[in-house]
Amino acid sequence: MTKRRKSLHRTEKWKGNRGRVKVTRNTKGQFVTWRKVRRYTRGKTARQKWETAPRRTEWRISQGKGVAVYGGNKRIQMRGSGLDLYKAMKIVVKHPPKEQFLDITAEEVLHYPEIFLEKGSWKGRPEIESR
Repeated sequence: MTKRRKSLHRTEKWKGNRGRVKVTRNTKGQFVTWRKVRRYTRGKTARQKWETAPRRTEWRISQGKGVAVYGGNKRIQMRGSGLDLYKAMKIVVKHPPKEQFLDITAEEVLHYPEIFLEKGSWKGRPEIESR
């Protein structure tokens, strides 16, 4: 039977300022070297990737800015981005809505002005209110 030789070095793992570290010391306990301990993760298999497929995300469109144009007994309220509102305002100031009260997005006014707006003009000058 062979005798097992006593190791000249001992190793210990501790968490220092540099993360998890493996420290080697000699028999007297004096510091010799250190190595950073890394944690390896195995990649997912093809089946696991399909099981954890990303969920469908819902995009929420914020209301953004809003503008109300009114004159006489008609009023139109629009909401949307600043540029869409600006373009829609150019059209709405010239043509009143077909209904007495209308609450729509600025994009709808830009795409379908003939559905929502009359061909005539406002009676008097319309007032504009932004929110």
